[in-house]
Amino acid sequence: MKQVFYICTLLLILTVSGFTQSDSTTTYVSLTGKFYIDYPADWYQIPYREIDTYLQSKRAGRPLYNYDAVFAPKSDGEFYNGAYLFLTLDKIENISQKQIDSVMKDLEDIFGENQKYFPVADFFAKVNPGEITFDKNAKVATVFNQIMQDQQVLKDMVLFKKFFSGGIANFYFYSPESETEGNMQTFKQIVSSFGTENYQDKLPKEELKVADINTDEITKESSSKTDKEKGSYGSQVAVFVGLAVVIFLVVSRRKKKKNS
Repeated sequence: MKQVFYICTLLLILTVSGFTQSDSTTTYVSLTGKFYIDYPADWYQIPYREIDTYLQSKRAGRPLYNYDAVFAPKSDGEFYNGAYLFLTLDKIENISQKQIDSVMKDLEDIFGENQKYFPVADFFAKVNPGEITFDKNAKVATVFNQIMQDQQVLKDMVLFKKFFSGGIANFYFYSPESETEGNMQTFKQIVSSFGTENYQDKLPKEELKVADINTDEITKESSSKTDKEKGSYGSQVAVFVGLAVVIFLVVSRRKKKKNS
């Protein structure tokens, strides 16, 4: 009986998502990160198994599976053809200013630009590709970058890193270049909705979705549908070039932790 109790407790601790919904937004709750965000009601969370199946079909490295959730606008097409969000989490309890400075230095090393300081609300009106911005009040770092292939832009990537007491929530937004400016308001609203206070109150009473734990292959529980192999080659390349940035940042953070 105790073993069953411990397993149930572990499952709850590793719970990835819960949802509540209003007329205009849906709330995603991360029990792993102890935070929540609101995203537009016309977006949806892509089932974990759909993302995992897609990553497996492309033989993606294991670090890519370490995401919290993936969101995209509701559409009949493949998610990677339009805008989408990969949400990841770096768990660092009681993150210090020294650790924040270290992360900002990592961003400079990766993207090769000095930091600019102004509020997130002013972002995109002043930023250029590759520039790093930091809103000291909101504790949000922002990078705007472009994913290129053969000197052509495949996707724009906007990375928001939200520093909070439990670590860093990483918002990797991807968008077709022609749609980025129109999508920026939605991106900023999602990041601005981030909250930690009374996050458990945001959970629906009737439903919790938990992680399906497997020591050999980590998958996440969700309603599943088969991943299709259609869509443009360029869009798929953009997904994996973009996700390579995620791997680079994750690995660099792990090295920092080992050396600290």
